[in-house]
Amino acid sequence: PFKRSFLTYCSKQHFLFSRMLSALSLSPYNLLCTSSDKLHHQFMEMDLQEAMKRSANSPFPQSELKNMLYQILSGLHHMHDKWYLHRDLKTSNILVHESGKVALCDFGLARKYQMPLKALTQMVITLWYRPPELLFGENVYGPEVDMWSVGCIFGELLTKEAMLQGRGELDQIDKIFKLFGCPTDDSWPGFASLPNARTFRWKTEEGSKLGKKYPINSFSGGQTFLDGNGFDLLSKMLALNPKKRITAGEALEHPYFREGVERQIPRFIF
Repeated sequence: PFKRSFLTYCSKQHFLFSRMLSALSLSPYNLLCTSSDKLHHQFMEMDLQEAMKRSANSPFPQSELKNMLYQILSGLHHMHDKWYLHRDLKTSNILVHESGKVALCDFGLARKYQMPLKALTQMVITLWYRPPELLFGENVYGPEVDMWSVGCIFGELLTKEAMLQGRGELDQIDKIFKLFGCPTDDSWPGFASLPNARTFRWKTEEGSKLGKKYPINSFSGGQTFLDGNGFDLLSKMLALNPKKRITAGEALEHPYFREGVERQIPRFIF
């Protein structure tokens, strides 16, 4: 894991790396590689999960949430552009700085990929952020698995509560299908041929309930305002069919970031 983390870190410019110190349970000093031969040390005060806990009673302003999400997608797009998958995106693996900077960290499960895609282990990504195809045993995958995780993070930023809190793989699948509906041959061709599709059993659910959980143009429930563009982006990140999921590059060009409220630097409570 250390070798992979170190090689991953060295191959990426403008990426923060905190593998060793996170393993030692220390505050995450992160290495920022800005050139091939220079290292700059930067202290990142806390992770995004802790930042949400400190402001749990008030939702993020839409302008600040939009900025955080854009930064996350920018970092992920850079990774994917360099042919790396993160494979463990979650709010505790995103660091925040008092300046409003947001950065990805912990590349211990990062893996270089290539086209055509080759088989990789499906036992990656923390359960609450793991996409359905991995839960059903898919081992040939690409950047779309990270995008599901970002969609879960987006939802978490809206409510400051994890979107899908399964107690195990079967319960996680059940929660996914209750929220998004069950896949069909039309919506997800090839789903029935996944290794665990005939092994697991789940209740039949029809239609997505994502709009009820994250209502458009609603200020109720103490969650961040979500406009139509925001809901569209969230839906495309969380498409059950991995082939229909939006890419990080496409997400950065989505109208959500160009229209409506302008992005503003987030203000975290330290």
